[in-house]
Amino acid sequence: MSIKQTMWNNPLLSPFINTASYIKNVIWLRIVFKTKTLWRRVRKGSPYREIEKYKDKYKGKRCFIIATGPSLTEEDVQKLKNEYTFGMNSVCLMTEKLGWSTTFYGVQDPYVYEKLQGKILADSKPQYFVSDLLYNNYKCPSNAIPFSLNYLNHRHTYKRLFTKFSGNVAKEVFDGYTITYSLMQIAAYMGFSKIYLIGNDCNYSKDPNKQHFANYGHADPNADFSGRRILFAYQVAREYSKSKEFEIVNSTRGGALELYRRADLDDVLAGKE
Repeated sequence: MSIKQTMWNNPLLSPFINTASYIKNVIWLRIVFKTKTLWRRVRKGSPYREIEKYKDKYKGKRCFIIATGPSLTEEDVQKLKNEYTFGMNSVCLMTEKLGWSTTFYGVQDPYVYEKLQGKILADSKPQYFVSDLLYNNYKCPSNAIPFSLNYLNHRHTYKRLFTKFSGNVAKEVFDGYTITYSLMQIAAYMGFSKIYLIGNDCNYSKDPNKQHFANYGHADPNADFSGRRILFAYQVAREYSKSKEFEIVNSTRGGALELYRRADLDDVLAGKE
């Protein structure tokens, strides 16, 4: 157990550590975040306003968000060549074999980006959406559009799960414990009426080599908890979509995601949904 964990678990020290953490990682970061996002929105020529040109651009159309769960196969992705697609994280490892790139691509985790940066920078075809943390600290693709990622209380603790669904991603995108959740918000902002998920297993293996469809040297150290917090965020997205003009549909083959209506990918593509 690390020194930090030992201190957090100490009944005498934990109340003081918890209070200090809340002040720093919730109250103070909230003030900093609001100040930064306000400046980004009013500043002329701000790259954070580039996403505004996509507002309702694809109204009434459908898209596919390609997650990286172990159920994902090259064969299924190949079927989406002529669809509007959102890739993420290690999906870029498929590009060479596929012979084409996803329409859009999102990434927000620095640890993931460090592992895949070379592949990402080598492909200029997708429209990239990257978190402000990446945009301000790493070399990103020249056409990358940054978004302001609001971590809410997530940097303080995961004991109390909490998130929101953004109605205006030009202002902020709420962290939902996964890049998939961020892309859901962006897709809804773009006007897509049907948002299909594939490769979204939501059940993580404790074996780091079996957490994703491709092993690229990055594993979730909290695999036993990740599925629960992601499903919590997906429930928030589901409730939000009920009063809006879009539906999230699960076309993953298998997995633990039952919050959304399931539709077989082949049936969807054949118009038999």
